[in-house]
Amino acid sequence: MLTHARQVQSQVTISKFFNVLEFFNRNVHVTDDARSSRLNEAIDLMGWKMVDPFAASLIVTDDVADLSLNVSWAALLHGLYVVEPSTVLLGNGAALKFREAINTQRWVFVSPNLHKEEPLITKVLSNAFSIAGTRWK
Repeated sequence: MLTHARQVQSQVTISKFFNVLEFFNRNVHVTDDARSSRLNEAIDLMGWKMVDPFAASLIVTDDVADLSLNVSWAALLHGLYVVEPSTVLLGNGAALKFREAINTQRWVFVSPNLHKEEPLITKVLSNAFSIAGTRWK
């Protein structure tokens, strides 16, 4: 167990603080469970345009430890911040920053069965392949 804790610790880095003002007038995805009247006011003040997670530069969700498949894939592929409402509203709360996976060269093979059985994953991967500058083939 101690070895696992060291591995996790080696993968976690602390850098600059999350600054919500860096996301003024940006495309943001807010999950339904994170919505509140206070957050809606902040959305209006920040000039955020609501988009799906794959077009977002920031994702706000109620619990960063319990991400949906869409949010997880979008955050991992695009290197997004995923934050909780309290992080936006109060400046304290969880904020995760993912590394952008599409900048790592990868060859991805999708079987016809995966395409048929998991169309969402196929769509996510197709989006990753079409991003300008991607190193995924």
